[in-house]
Amino acid sequence: MGKLKFFLVITAMATFISSVAVQALPFVEIVPESDYADEVVIAEGSQLLIINGKEHIMPAEVYYSEKSGALMVPVRYICLAVGLPENAVKWDAAQSAITIDAGKRLVWMQIGKTHYYVNRVLMPILNDSGNLAIVEVVDGRAFVPYSTMGEALHITFELTEDGKGARYNFPTQM
Repeated sequence: MGKLKFFLVITAMATFISSVAVQALPFVEIVPESDYADEVVIAEGSQLLIINGKEHIMPAEVYYSEKSGALMVPVRYICLAVGLPENAVKWDAAQSAITIDAGKRLVWMQIGKTHYYVNRVLMPILNDSGNLAIVEVVDGRAFVPYSTMGEALHITFELTEDGKGARYNFPTQM
């Protein structure tokens, strides 16, 4: 009888622990690149935003940050350029944070921090050298390394050939 009780207690505990562990694991669903409509190109020192080959001017300038060691892009304008609606990007002044609702991906970034969240999964903000970078503010606008925007939205991204610009959401060759 003692062995049966012990077995039942162990089985109940294992079931409880595994169910809690499964519930605690965050669920990250990947958004296919085709869910975003536009191919985007930007360049350092420019307010020019090229969306599907057509030129647009954004009220923010892409820059290289010595502090972060990265090409920095404006969060809101990259989100809008790839096809997210205006209301998908929200500013929370109380927490100095940005929330991006990209449908199946919820991104949360806080000014001055070295990490951000995608569907409650903590992600590092890295520059091209693999060092930590931060969310910066310039003229009241949030900027992150170009690669962080690509990773956060799960879109293709790369530096341009001259290393002074970036491309997003372009078709890849498999």
